[in-house]
Amino acid sequence: MLNESQLGLAEVDKELKKDEVAKKYGIFPSTLSIISKNRESILKQLQTSVFVPSRKRMRKAQFEDYLDYLADDNVSTCYELTKVDITQSIKDSKDEATDESSKDEEAVMRDDVRNITSSEALSSLEVMRTFISSQSDVWIDQYRKRLKKSNLVENLNVKINKMAEEEN
Repeated sequence: MLNESQLGLAEVDKELKKDEVAKKYGIFPSTLSIISKNRESILKQLQTSVFVPSRKRMRKAQFEDYLDYLADDNVSTCYELTKVDITQSIKDSKDEATDESSKDEEAVMRDDVRNITSSEALSSLEVMRTFISSQSDVWIDQYRKRLKKSNLVENLNVKINKMAEEEN
């Protein structure tokens, strides 16, 4: 772009119309006006061929680590698997999974067989009671009402059975 603008500036210096020069280089006339306005800085940058940023210091990035990453990333690390290799690996993984699951089941069954003491059972019940009481009070109240109803029904059934026995 700068080489073309340098030629464009030379043609503008020859007193050609800016519109004609802009058409020749395929740029807008306003762009050519900006180039001619900033002529000195553009020519200075062309002569030095260094585009120095307008910052206090220019940061130069080093990409050695990134290039090493890309090189390592593109290296093939395994061979191509055939259908036979894939099916064999799936079959082997299923066999290993069944072996591990059967070992786990045996361990769980051994743990279930142990005897539970009454103090452990009572502490477990206390944990359950604490959990239930921490839940919604509405649910607990409903449970208590159902329990009372079932107890009343059971007591009535017992009384009816006793009365029926007395009559016989």
